[in-house]
Amino acid sequence: MYRLSPIPCALALALPLTASAARCPSAVASAELEGQLESAEEAFGARDLDRFDLQATAFQASLPCLAEPVTPSLAARYHRVDSLRLYLDGTLDPEGEVLQSVRAARALEPDHTLSDQLLPEGHELRQAYEQTPAEPDETRRLPEPRDLTLLFDGQATRERPTQRATLLQVVDGQGAILQTAVLRPDDPLPYYQPVPRARRRLVAGTAITGGLAALMYGAAWATRARFESDRPQTVEELEQLARQSWTLSAVSLGAAGVAAVGGTTALLISDTGFRRAPWAEQPPLHAQTSGPPNLDPEAEGVELPATVVITGDADQFILVSEGVDWLPGEVPPGTYQITMIFDDGTDQVIRELTLAPGEELVLSCSARSRLCK
Repeated sequence: MYRLSPIPCALALALPLTASAARCPSAVASAELEGQLESAEEAFGARDLDRFDLQATAFQASLPCLAEPVTPSLAARYHRVDSLRLYLDGTLDPEGEVLQSVRAARALEPDHTLSDQLLPEGHELRQAYEQTPAEPDETRRLPEPRDLTLLFDGQATRERPTQRATLLQVVDGQGAILQTAVLRPDDPLPYYQPVPRARRRLVAGTAITGGLAALMYGAAWATRARFESDRPQTVEELEQLARQSWTLSAVSLGAAGVAAVGGTTALLISDTGFRRAPWAEQPPLHAQTSGPPNLDPEAEGVELPATVVITGDADQFILVSEGVDWLPGEVPPGTYQITMIFDDGTDQVIRELTLAPGEELVLSCSARSRLCK
């Protein structure tokens, strides 16, 4: 169950993922957003473009203030109506934002039919919509977030669509919506902390050794049960069963100790394995946009984050600094090693770089050459 949060949010009226000093007057329910989208469709169908502009401004302002998760159907409707807004402002560039939104709507609701009132037969946007294939998404698997859930177009998944627009919501452990934004294929992810890779390995190792301990302990008890049910006839048989039971018990205790150490270490990494970004200590904003909320560049002791955008054909990339993993996007200034992670789980450091406060860097990395430029 997702709960409404009364905390005010920052509006992102100009561009997705761009912080603004404006505040949400109140949290917005998904039903309110749906009503605004319906009113925008009615205005567009009536060719009342002034009213449509007002409704478009309203639904854009409401999106970052959502206090509930959207459904895939509502996400599809948002993308459809947003394509109308973008169409009025631009062109049908095959790689442009209009068709990115059209592809999103088609992927989410492939059987939806546009009404003749909204877009009559022969309209170029309707033709583009109907000619866009409703194909399965091409996605990129993201690192597992720590204590958060990612919703892409209303679905909890770590698979981010890479060829279309997507409506991202970030949900905390209590079910509150922390952030809502539309991401385009080239937009960086909002900052979040991934689960440390070392912790994932320790958890897996703990599970394996814990299972081994249980297996050995069960075998030891089976040996004891055998002794009770079928008592040995000779001293040699007695000593053999005793040695077997002691050996199994010792192995069981040893594996249990290893599992306990691994589990404790994983817990400690979970609690202390990441340095917090300077703005992460501030009270969270409801539906904040990415990056530091309400960050004052003149505030003493607070550094502007740097921004790193990485493209390429590896499974995923991370930035490593002082043993801490960061996702590409907004990161604290400092020195980082770019680590490329491949589909088989292996990784390789391919470049080191130093980022200054406020610096923006775009890199293209190749899995084949293992170079970034």
